[in-house]
Parts: sequence; structure tokens; C-alpha cells
Amino acid sequence: ESVFLARVPICLVTVGLGWAYLSPDQPASGGRRFDFLGALALSGSLVSLVVGLHVGGRDGWVSPLAITMLVCSPGLVLLMLYVERMVAFPALDLDLLRLPSFAVPFTATFLVWTGVFVLFFIFPFYITDVLGRGASLVGVMLGTMAVAMFGSSLLGGWLADRIRPGVIG
Repeated sequence: ESVFLARVPICLVTVGLGWAYLSPDQPASGGRRFDFLGALALSGSLVSLVVGLHVGGRDGWVSPLAITMLVCSPGLVLLMLYVERMVAFPALDLDLLRLPSFAVPFTATFLVWTGVFVLFFIFPFYITDVLGRGASLVGVMLGTMAVAMFGSSLLGGWLADRIRPGVIG
């Protein structure tokens, strides 16, 4: 557990530094309002998916809760898409998906973060529940992956500074 609890002081320091050094947000001009319903539907769909996958893996895929969550998830995505078409200032402007210069990197980012989600969320359950290994091993494995991601991001940033971007589409 100490591996996981080590994040608490880091989070507290980060919040404290943010509070001390970041200036408060200025009100947005033009009367733009936050799309609470769209954000709530998207968040609900993601939570439903995660809970459905976890419960399905633990209790079986015919578990009523797993089925309910896995059916609700795409339903909430459809609700979010509907809401985003109806509101004046959507959380995600769906017209951007028609532009290849947005849609290609958006899709690539989605796929990458889906993989990260699997590694950092589902992977620990697999190691403990399926393989029967302890939390210490999970902590070491997650720490190793975090260090590798940190190193990769440094390399990616260095390369991004040196390689000229190309045009997509």
C-alpha cells in the first residue's frame, strides 16, 4: 500500500504550488457556458464502461450489473453525441472530426490512451485477481511503466523540437 500512498504528498504539493502560483481564471467573454450535460454523459459512459469491464471480469459477463453497465456506456455516448449537436457551445465540437488534421491525431491519441488505460487500470486487477500476485509486484510494475512513460515523453519532446511537422490529409 505504501507505493500507492506515496502519491498523496506529491498531489498535495502540486495542489499547493498551483494554488500559490496560478492566477484565477478570468470569466470567458461572449457568455459561453460549460456543457454540463455533455460532460456528464461522457463521464457517465466512461465510468459505466470501466465498472462493466471490472464487474464482468470479476463476477462473469452475464452478471446483471456488468450487462447493465456495458449497455449503459454506449447509450450515454449516444446521449453525449446528441447533446453536443444541440448545445450552443459543446464540450467537443463534433465538426472538428471532419477535418483530417484533427481527426487523425484525435484517433491516434484515443488509441494510445486506451492502451494506457488498460495498462494502468485493468492490468493491476489481472495481476492480483487472475495471477494471484501481491500488491507489491503490481506497485513495482506500475512504477516501472511510469518511469518508462516519463523517459519516452522526454525523448518524444526532444524529437518534437527537432523534427518539422508534416501536413496530414
